[in-house]
Amino acid sequence: MVFYTFAVIIVFPAELYFSMEFMIGKKILSLFGRGYLFLRYRNKKKVQQELERKFEGQFRNAGVVLLADIFMALAVVAIVSFVAAVLYFLMA
Repeated sequence: MVFYTFAVIIVFPAELYFSMEFMIGKKILSLFGRGYLFLRYRNKKKVQQELERKFEGQFRNAGVVLLADIFMALAVVAIVSFVAAVLYFLMA
């Protein structure tokens, strides 16, 4: 009985916190995805078609793809910069 009470006191607020945090992240990704699609296609009908075709009907998926593309671009820039710096110092 004591253990169960302790588990409810500790686990439930943490579970509630993480679920709320997840919802906030989901809202932010949905906002990014919506903005990305409307900036790219500028037509509600075309946005809806692309949303259904590529992103399974969820703006959150479009936001995830946009975020992944941004991180990949930053990674490529970082790697190319590192290789260029290494080559520069090797040749100098």
